[in-house]
Amino acid sequence: MSTIKTNLKNVPSNTKNAAQNAAANSLLAYVYGEVSEQKAEQIRIELLQEESLSQEFFEMIEMKKQLDACTEKQLKQMPAPSAGVVERILQYAKSQQRQSQLLSNFGETAAS
Repeated sequence: MSTIKTNLKNVPSNTKNAAQNAAANSLLAYVYGEVSEQKAEQIRIELLQEESLSQEFFEMIEMKKQLDACTEKQLKQMPAPSAGVVERILQYAKSQQRQSQLLSNFGETAAS
């Protein structure tokens, strides 16, 4: 049985949907390089064997390119945060780090 696509004959529709979603999720993870090398090799083999899967793959690649281009354009148009905003974020991060250290130290002394 294929790891990406499954034989969906005689399978209840809700199970078909779940299998199709799992296949799409695996393919999307592959497009974004978020699968193991072993899984990537299985997907590459299936892409060569299944035309419909290959078509879906190329559609995902095209969508990813469009999203990446859109994101880059939007990032270039966004104004940089003000120095005050950056300072508040840094202060908050430092306070959270101190609080985490205090809780960590408290847990160590309570365990002793």
